[in-house]
Amino acid sequence: MKILNDYKVVLVLPNGDRFNITEFVQSLSWDESQEQIAQRANIDIINGKLGGANIKQKIKLGTRMLIQYREDNKWVEIMRGIVWAFDDRRDASAKSISLTLYNNLKYLQQTEEEFLFPKGSKTISICKKINARCGIKNSYQYKNKTKHNKKVFRGVHPSEALLSTLNFAKKMGDDKEKNNYVVYGSKGKCVIDDVGYNKKVYVFRPEHVTSVNNHVSMEGLVTRVVVRSQKNDKKRSSFVTKISGKTEYGIIKKIVYQSGDTKEKQAKKSAQKVLDDSGRLDRSITLNTMDVPEIRKGYKIRVVKVGMLTGYYRVVSVTHNADNREMTLEIKKL
Repeated sequence: MKILNDYKVVLVLPNGDRFNITEFVQSLSWDESQEQIAQRANIDIINGKLGGANIKQKIKLGTRMLIQYREDNKWVEIMRGIVWAFDDRRDASAKSISLTLYNNLKYLQQTEEEFLFPKGSKTISICKKINARCGIKNSYQYKNKTKHNKKVFRGVHPSEALLSTLNFAKKMGDDKEKNNYVVYGSKGKCVIDDVGYNKKVYVFRPEHVTSVNNHVSMEGLVTRVVVRSQKNDKKRSSFVTKISGKTEYGIIKKIVYQSGDTKEKQAKKSAQKVLDDSGRLDRSITLNTMDVPEIRKGYKIRVVKVGMLTGYYRVVSVTHNADNREMTLEIKKL
């Protein structure tokens, strides 16, 4: 089944030649997940003739492809993809090629680097240098302007250094909830922006949604943190302090060990950090709805009376399916 006319896939050869291969595309989907910063696409293509040769002869690992959608009679870019994986297969009816594409932020996730940033470095400067190491331009729109202590990253993926820097900046913000950030790729750049950066806010009502799932779990929950001090000259650790969180769900304890003479004030601060990170229930809301190709991770949307859901939400992951013009959104309340 060929994809609908509202989507287009363009093959870009190393010499700059471009071929519209949409007529050969049998299946197309793309997604952005909470776990990784790179955008991914999966494409199934019939191995037909193109420019006097089979498509398979023109597509290699590292080949560039564009995915676009039609809006108001104009073609809008969804993704600049790089062929990262290639499966050549044959079934009873035809030969086909299955491709996995990522945008260039995949390089941040796969390579390893070493970084040293002096005390006083600003978030924007650190992010720019991390991206530059992989030859990626930085577009920093995030309102957070935190300055950092000395930072050393050794043998890490640049994406890990980037997210570690941004997580610290987020925690140092005056209003933690309004300092949520999102990292995504757009037109070859690494964009760092505030959650809810979109100006056009899409509204979803019951008639737009085919299903909704509201998942709540205690998986990973910590309800009490105990801090103990371990001195080098003693075999046993000593109790320093404890703080409790949502103990109505039972006692799920996390022990934090600190060396030397740990002060109670500092111990409580460390314990509270654990509760801030792990003291909440794991909640996820999933909507299956009509496809809106523009919607990306970090978008703000409005939901109106869909089950028990009403209000503004942020998109934490999204999967678009061009085959049936549907998408799956994982969202969280703003």
